[in-house]
Amino acid sequence: AGGCAEHLAQCDSCRRLALMADAPAPAPTAEVAGDLERLPPVDDAHYTDWAPLADARGGMGRIFRVRDRRLGRHVAIKQLAEHLGPRERAVLVRRFEREARLTARLQHPAIVGIYEAGRFADGEPFYAMPLLRGVPLTTAIARRPTLADRLGLLPHLIAVADAVAFAHDEGIVHRDLKPDNVLVGSSGE
Repeated sequence: AGGCAEHLAQCDSCRRLALMADAPAPAPTAEVAGDLERLPPVDDAHYTDWAPLADARGGMGRIFRVRDRRLGRHVAIKQLAEHLGPRERAVLVRRFEREARLTARLQHPAIVGIYEAGRFADGEPFYAMPLLRGVPLTTAIARRPTLADRLGLLPHLIAVADAVAFAHDEGIVHRDLKPDNVLVGSSGE
């Protein structure tokens, strides 16, 4: 925590973001209202062969390996978790839709892109992303028991820092950044 406090004391941009995170949300303006529109409808038939990715589950979401029939490729689709209650779901739908829009704005090589976002016929929001192959940073660290081995992960940590700095410059803060949420790709990405 001391390192974070020191950083906030020296970084005007981070200090502004921290103050914004603690401030009450402003009333939506015409500029922000576009972010509040519902995601557009998408035909469910575009996606087939749904298979849950057991190791790709978040607090509010679940991820599936799905075949995109239009382009003949497999993609990852994120949807809201099933275990949510009606009240919790209503709040998280808006957060999920906002996550899709904000993530789609982040065009960076170390940030997973968004192919499509929308709502299926049942109203369920989703977004489609590249189907990545790799392991969480936690696993990559565990597979490298010595300091010398772990130093080989340094380029990945630099890529994460670059991605976070890019998002930060765009005014976006990742609120759940941890090694389990960083994927080390099988091709070195």
